[in-house]
Amino acid sequence: MIYYTNGWYNGCKIIHFVVMPYLIHLLIQIAGRASPSTYSGDIVCDLKSAVSRIIGFSPWQRSFHDHVIRNDDEYNRITEYIKNNPALWLEDCFYPK
Repeated sequence: MIYYTNGWYNGCKIIHFVVMPYLIHLLIQIAGRASPSTYSGDIVCDLKSAVSRIIGFSPWQRSFHDHVIRNDDEYNRITEYIKNNPALWLEDCFYPK
């Protein structure tokens, strides 16, 4: 279950995540939902709101990118991307040089 400040999201858990200086990657498993992409929007919105309340301002961009993983190959590719993304930070265009 994912806890947020207003309650619980049953059937959801964070599988993988990484926090980068300017972005967050989350891989959220949503079980038993007819439309995971719609539900993921609720989760992300509540997460953004909770963090903004805690720190006293909103560091977020207005939108986010979500994607429903459809098979094991996609899952493996996305998981590797999340795990390896911090190692690419020095090459990123947003890295202060």
